[in-house]
Amino acid sequence: FPVTIVAVGETPEAYWTQLGVRLLNGLFGQWQTKGIYNPLLVTGEFVTTTNTPILTLGYDLSDINNPVLGDIPVMFGDIQDVQIQQGTVVYKLHKGPMSEYFAKSVKSSVSIPNFWATDYQLPISKLFLYPSPQSGLTVRVIGSKKIVLIKDSQEATVFDEIYRDALLYNLAASLYPFFKQEGGIDQEIIYKAKASVGGLRAKAIAMKMKNLQN
Repeated sequence: FPVTIVAVGETPEAYWTQLGVRLLNGLFGQWQTKGIYNPLLVTGEFVTTTNTPILTLGYDLSDINNPVLGDIPVMFGDIQDVQIQQGTVVYKLHKGPMSEYFAKSVKSSVSIPNFWATDYQLPISKLFLYPSPQSGLTVRVIGSKKIVLIKDSQEATVFDEIYRDALLYNLAASLYPFFKQEGGIDQEIIYKAKASVGGLRAKAIAMKMKNLQN
C-alpha cells in the first residue's frame, strides 16, 4: 500500500513521506526478528558434491550483468529447521550459535552433519555445518523469507489483510515523536497497536509449534 505522511490541511512533503517509509521498514524488521510476521514457510535444497562445510544462502542482483546466486538462492529472514537427507533417511540438525561452531575442533572431518549455525548476513548469508557433509547429501533449509523492504512511498508491498490494523496503528505510534501534540498521543492508538500485534504473535507461535509425537 502507498505511504503518505501529511498533517491536517497540508500537502505531502518528501521528507515526511520518506520518514514514513523508513519507519515502516523498521516495523518490518522488528516483526521479522520477533516472530510476529507469519508468512508461508519455504524450503530450499542443495545436494553436496564435495567437502562443503559452508553453504551460501540468498542472492545479490545489484549488478544485473553479474548476478550472484547462493547455493540455496532464498533470502531467509528466519530459519526454522535444517535437515539432511540421505536416501530415504532424514536427519534433523541441532541449531547453535556461531561461537559454538568456531569452538569445534577438526572441522575438516567428513560425515553426516548434526549441527548448524548461520550468520544471517545480507544479501548473501552463510550456513555452517558440522561435521563437514560428505558428498551426495541433500541439505534442506526450511524457514520464512525476509520481508522485502520498500524503497519509496509509491512502491507496493503485499500483506494479508489481517496485518492492516497492526501496520496502520503501529506506524501511527512510531510517527508520534515527530508529530507531538500538547495532549499527548491518543491512547486508543496505543491500545490498538498492542492488541493487533498480540493476535499476530499468537498466530506465528501456533504455526511454529511442533506436532506431538505418538
